[in-house]
Amino acid sequence: MRTISKISSVLVVLLTVVGACAAIARAQQEPTKMQSPRNPNAGWLGAKFAPVNDEAMDQLKLETQDGVLIVETIENSPAEAAGLKQGDVLRKIDDKDIKDTDDLRSVMSKTSPGQQVKLGVWREGKMQEIPATLAKIPADLMNPPGEKQAPATGPTTKPRD
Repeated sequence: MRTISKISSVLVVLLTVVGACAAIARAQQEPTKMQSPRNPNAGWLGAKFAPVNDEAMDQLKLETQDGVLIVETIENSPAEAAGLKQGDVLRKIDDKDIKDTDDLRSVMSKTSPGQQVKLGVWREGKMQEIPATLAKIPADLMNPPGEKQAPATGPTTKPRD
């Protein structure tokens, strides 16, 4: 009887994990709205986010859709160093509520590289406070794929005829 109980418990956990992974995959595929240009002087966390949709809310046992779902952490980023994981839901940065991606952009635009922040993260059914130190955004990530860089301005080095 104990063996059947253990097998049942393992199956429940496995199905929950599989369901959460499926919800994350679908959240990654949702279209995102146009984002305003990044502030090059703002702090950088180094993760990819998606809105918390109905499916992710159900799979992660959330009571609300508040927060942003972490769908990926970028290698060697502050998010990775802080231990953020795919499936975490970021709900606060330094006691400022993060209800959606707009809130995230707004709060992050007011940060700076080197700044220590407290991240309020929903993980495994409870809120956790995770410290992180923001970095400067790498130059190759300043312009998302498909966006053109602004033309260089200022004097040229071309000699006059």
